[in-house]
Amino acid sequence: MINESYNFNGLSDDKKEHVYNVFKDSYEKSLGTSWSKDKFYSRAQNWLFFGDDNGFVAVRPQQSGLYKLVGVAGNVKSILDGLSELRSQNEPVWGMVSADIQKMAIKQGFKTPPSFLLKVLLKFIPSSVFGGADFDINSDGSLTLKYDDVGDAKKYFIGNEEYFKKLKSDILPSLKDKMSTLPLVVRKGIDLFLNEDDTKEKTINEELNKIKRIIKNL
Repeated sequence: MINESYNFNGLSDDKKEHVYNVFKDSYEKSLGTSWSKDKFYSRAQNWLFFGDDNGFVAVRPQQSGLYKLVGVAGNVKSILDGLSELRSQNEPVWGMVSADIQKMAIKQGFKTPPSFLLKVLLKFIPSSVFGGADFDINSDGSLTLKYDDVGDAKKYFIGNEEYFKKLKSDILPSLKDKMSTLPLVVRKGIDLFLNEDDTKEKTINEELNKIKRIIKNL
């Protein structure tokens, strides 16, 4: 059993094969298809894994200092253990995940922006971040990503506390000119969401729902 984070390149050939099979089985069950072994090996060489022999979560460190969640596979307990271990690293993590993984991630401190705020935030994230895939934003806050190799996939944007702190302190200020063109009510909604820890969750949700209604009627 693997009890701490590990890099794919540091594994033996047999262990690499096992990790790929866990990934392949999970993605074929959820999407009906999976990456080829060659593609997985090529992508996974720069990934950091958290979990054990029965399942894992994998992240890819980005030049921006963010950790992008790039793979989740295996049994539920191993995934939850991996998410817990990842959380203990206190790194800013974000990703696009299926509904079942989103529910598990929320239990580990991740959250998903409301759909009306997501539409704004995604304007500032280059499509290359999603592998160049086109996407539609759905009313429930999910995205339908359109991949050339595995087809369409419905996923949810998630980020942990450290990610949204970095978004607030580093990323959004660098986009100050673009953000200033947004309606005041939208900017207020973003500010409320990013400052959720500073007030009661019920109050935040009430305010965000008010803003959502205002935006809908604009």
